[in-house]
Parts: sequence; structure tokens; C-alpha cells
Amino acid sequence: MRESKTIREELKQARDQLQQQNQEIGDKHEEWKRAKEEMGKRMGEVESQLDGMDREKRRNKVVMMELEIGTGEQKQIIEKVGGIRKYRRKNKCSEKQEELNTERKIQIKIKEEATKEINFEWNEEEGRLKKVENF
Repeated sequence: MRESKTIREELKQARDQLQQQNQEIGDKHEEWKRAKEEMGKRMGEVESQLDGMDREKRRNKVVMMELEIGTGEQKQIIEKVGGIRKYRRKNKCSEKQEELNTERKIQIKIKEEATKEINFEWNEEEGRLKKVENF
């Protein structure tokens, strides 16, 4: 009798856990549905803007949505041309800033090379001089 009661309790606990897991899965599914519907509405707005144009304008027109990334120097530009989406990154740095960045990188490399000490030690296992770099 006692064994059957414990088995019944274990079965009841297992059923409760299963129901709880199913409820959590259902909640996640509902959240996913809502997010998908919201994204569909946003894409519908863009589509409606494109539908208002004739075919030539639609082909020539580029609808761009800019999403700021980080400091605003780099932006991800989403282009939609005739229903085809293309993703690319555009760097908003000027040419002078890019040159300065490359010069800084070169200066850092030169400093790193200057701080290295190159020593040679005799390696008895190989029977020759071995190059040892110390920072």
C-alpha cells in the first residue's frame, strides 16, 4: 500500500512538472508569435511605401534604414531594392581619420619592435644558437 502511494505521488509530481514545462514552452511560443507579427507589420509599412511607386521608380529607388552601431561612426545600412534586401556596413570615418588610424597602428608596431630585446642563447640539445626575444 505504501509503495503504491509513493508511486502515485511520484507520478503526480512528474505530471505537474510536465504541465509546467508545457506551459513555459507555450509562453515562449506566444512571445515568438507576437515578435513575428510585429516584424511583419514593420516590413508591411516598408512594402506599402514601395507599392506606391511605379515599377521604374521602385527599381531605381533605394529605401535605406540606418541603425546606429556603437558610437555612430559605423552604421549598418539596410537597402531594399525591388523587394531584395542587402546588408552592408558603411564606415563614416573621413579619409584623414583612416590615414591617422593607419599611422597610429604603424607607430604602435614600431614601438613594439623597439622594446623587444633579441638575445641568442646556446642550445645544447640542438647544438646551435637559439634566438630568444624578451619584452
